[in-house]
Parts: sequence; structure tokens; C-alpha cells
Amino acid sequence: MITPNSSNEKMAETTAVNQEDIFGPMFAMFFLSSVVGFTVASRRVPFIRAYLKKHRIRDDTEMDNPSSPHYLLKISPPYVYNPSNNLKNLFEFPVLFYSVILYLFVTNQVDIWYIRAAWIYAGLRCMHSFIHCNSNIVIYRFLVFLASVQVLGYMLFRAGWAHFSGRTSLAIWASLG
Repeated sequence: MITPNSSNEKMAETTAVNQEDIFGPMFAMFFLSSVVGFTVASRRVPFIRAYLKKHRIRDDTEMDNPSSPHYLLKISPPYVYNPSNNLKNLFEFPVLFYSVILYLFVTNQVDIWYIRAAWIYAGLRCMHSFIHCNSNIVIYRFLVFLASVQVLGYMLFRAGWAHFSGRTSLAIWASLG
């Protein structure tokens, strides 16, 4: 017989997590996107100002024209365009991360393994951004990216499996029939 003070209940209490803890890694990713956005501005604006002054260009619309010799994508050095490319990356796979985080919270499925995986994912994306915005050694960046995709894949697969094989999906299928 299980009593209120049994070891099973104590174990369940220690492994229970606050569902809102899953938002920590999500806000870390928001912060990362903000830092990278600031990095883009802090590198691009001075570069453009210096370039316009050096080449005595009064109309900066030439920098938006792909056929112009002053087209921004052609003239920007890596320290200017790498952060910009990284910012674009932060609106690709991380969108799936945000989606699964919200799904887990709404369906009350957050557990310690999801929280750990989410923090690992956020940490790997920070490493990816640091490499991309600085040294940009492609093989290192790729390996970190690959690891982050695997962590995200784990989260997505596990959530999808629970959805289509568990109680969450039963309510959806019942409503369709």
C-alpha cells in the first residue's frame, strides 16, 4: 500500500518540473538573436558610413542595386556580412525550436529531459553564432550546427511520437470522427 509519505511519492515530487521552466532556453535564444542583431548594426553602420565617405557616394541607394559596383553584398568584408548571415540563420531552425517549446507547454508535457535538451540546444546555437560572427571556421560551425539539429530532432521526434501515439492525439482523432 502506498502511503502519502512513501518513497514513490517523494520521487515523483523531486522529478516534477515547473512547466514554465521550458521558457528559459527560449528567452536565451531571444537574447542571442538580439545580441547578433546588435552586432550586425554595430559592424554594418560604421562600415557603410566609412565606405560612403571614402568613395564620396552621396546616394546610398547604389548599395542596394545588385548591378552597382558599390552593391553592399559585393563590397562587405566577412566581419560585416557574417553576423548578418547568422541573424538570418536564427530565423530558420530556431523557429522549429520555438514551436516545439510552445507545444510542450500548451500540452503540459514539459519534463526535465525537454528542459535539458532545450538548454543544450540554446547553448549550441550560442556557440554556432559565436563561431559564425567571429572566426567562421566552417567545419567547426558545421559540427556545432549538426549537434544542435540532432538535439532539436530529439525534441521534435519525442514530442511527435507522444502526440501521435498518446493521449494528446486521441482527442484530436476523436474530434475528427
